[in-house]
Amino acid sequence: MNIFSRLIVPFIVFCGISSAATAQYSSTNWDSILSNQNYYDPIPNLVAWQAVTTSPGGLSNPISVGDSTTWAFGPVVNGQWTGTAVGNIFYDGTTTEQDLNLSGSINTEGVWKILFTNTSSGDVTIGVGKMVFVNGVWSPLAQTIGNPTLSLAHWAYNVPYDPAVTTPPAADLYQTYPSVTSPAYQWIGGTTWKMQNASLFGSTNWGTLTFSGFNNGHIWGSGAGPANSSVSSFTTLGNVTPNGDVLLGFLSNGVMSAMWGTIASNPFYSVMNLADYGYGTTTGIANGNTATLTYYTQLGIDTNNSLIQTANALQGQFGNQQNAVITGLTYDCNLFGKNNVCISTGGRNTLNSDPTINTVSALLIGGYRINNAFRVGAYLDQNLSATSPNGITNMSNSTPMGGIFGVWNQKTDGAGLEIKTSLGYNSKDMTVTRPVVGTSEAGSGSTNLTSQGAAINFKYGIELGNKAIVSPYAGLRYTTTKMAGYTEGASSSVLYPLAYSSLSMNATTALAGIGATYKLDEQWSFMGSG
Repeated sequence: MNIFSRLIVPFIVFCGISSAATAQYSSTNWDSILSNQNYYDPIPNLVAWQAVTTSPGGLSNPISVGDSTTWAFGPVVNGQWTGTAVGNIFYDGTTTEQDLNLSGSINTEGVWKILFTNTSSGDVTIGVGKMVFVNGVWSPLAQTIGNPTLSLAHWAYNVPYDPAVTTPPAADLYQTYPSVTSPAYQWIGGTTWKMQNASLFGSTNWGTLTFSGFNNGHIWGSGAGPANSSVSSFTTLGNVTPNGDVLLGFLSNGVMSAMWGTIASNPFYSVMNLADYGYGTTTGIANGNTATLTYYTQLGIDTNNSLIQTANALQGQFGNQQNAVITGLTYDCNLFGKNNVCISTGGRNTLNSDPTINTVSALLIGGYRINNAFRVGAYLDQNLSATSPNGITNMSNSTPMGGIFGVWNQKTDGAGLEIKTSLGYNSKDMTVTRPVVGTSEAGSGSTNLTSQGAAINFKYGIELGNKAIVSPYAGLRYTTTKMAGYTEGASSSVLYPLAYSSLSMNATTALAGIGATYKLDEQWSFMGSG
């Protein structure tokens, strides 16, 4: 895998908590809080949205109604209880009352499930939710969606009360506008998401879902399945609470399903992780089906494109610095004076393409001949200038590259066996500035790029006459380059700085080839290898 793909979005990964409930929970944590308690829906939560699934538009064409439901719990033992409920639905001037029996359970974390059974029809509606602390009291934050043909989606903070003292508000007091509940998720209206839902599509490929409407935490819309799916289109109705709990119903080809889970969001990216919670059953037993919805904001899309360019620039710098170390591993100094010392100076110009990086360096190599068979040496390679690809990366030239080497040779003239080992090290500070693409920000941060290398080479020189030597060689080389993790700085123009983990690139290379030396006279020689 290309290590630079790690820079590309999803650049912030969420692990959404699947909230699929089992058939029955068990916990004593909430027994005293819930036992013999009564709850009602406060006025801000009386509004619900209802769709006739057989009508044109299905779930995507709902109407607002009033829903006032009261709960009466019996004793709660080990997180399980029974009780009764009365539901009142107000629409078009008429209130319809439903008497319900309920059976509930709750786990240690306060996640609960209630099965509401209509005493007349026997229909079962499953409510799911979590206990939340609101205005100094624990309240069940509830979400429901009914079965077709009439599908009603509702969420509410259920408020504890004493029936002898308080009269719950009537369903006709509901208010559709202004949309004041769950305002943090109003942005969902009008957005298009990618969706993976194998149980709906019959495929693990991604479809799309557009939420065309939002009101008081209720959302609805329509979507399309992936190519070659058994589902070409579908509609949805559900709700999202201020806590980020999501309940969505899906309707396709007259078949209804629903899933519950969570939403996690940041300025770049949002994800909904959903799971079946037993919808459509009379037992509340989940079937294990899951769904994932993802959405990228324009800032997220533009930032991703900016990161792609940044990754390409970093890849060029990785390659340029690692190539410099590889070149350094070949440095040698083998022309000695009477003091057995060798000094060599020179320059290096390296041109890398895509992106273009042009480096000009000065180098100093020193060697010492211990005896006729063994020599050691070291080198320094100092960048004088280096271009910055696309202005994205800027390398410091303050620290030179360095290394050491040792050579054993059978003969001083290059004939026979020669063994060379070498080590190289190159570390430079680097500033990385993301390019601005559309709405993306020019986030900038400082890091360090460090390259190291080691090589061993075996060469055997074969004399051809008295002026030429041909030298087959083989060897092994190891190189590693690592960029330290860093965080961009925040400023008035960079409101969402990004953090990056470290990146590393390692390579072990087997070497083989042939070299040649031609001695023109005592002062001039020509060398080449391949």
